[in-house]
Amino acid sequence: MTTTVLALLGLIAVASLTQAVFLIVLAVESRRLAQRVDDFQSRIGGELRPILGEMTRATENLAAASAATLGQARRVDVMMSDVTGRLSDTEGLFRNIIMPTASRLMSLTAAVRAVRTGLALYRRVRG
Repeated sequence: MTTTVLALLGLIAVASLTQAVFLIVLAVESRRLAQRVDDFQSRIGGELRPILGEMTRATENLAAASAATLGQARRVDVMMSDVTGRLSDTEGLFRNIIMPTASRLMSLTAAVRAVRTGLALYRRVRG
């Protein structure tokens, strides 16, 4: 073997050793990174768990409030429909009973006034 071949073989051996060391360092650092990520995930999960519980409780409260509001809106709708119906009935009653009666009373009052005025005029003329 010549010196050149031996030098190249030595260079290949050094490059292989360097590559192996690099891969070992990469594996160790990857493991450390994975451990840090696991620790971070555990810490964030521990911090977020109470927040998620609060958000779940708030969502349940909002759902209950929404259901109560819907029930109240339905009651108001039924009440307004009832009031509208009663107002319509009252308006019909007013138009059909009270107005004719009032106009009859006004006619009767006008007739009584006319009779009184006539009597007063008759008494004046006669007397």
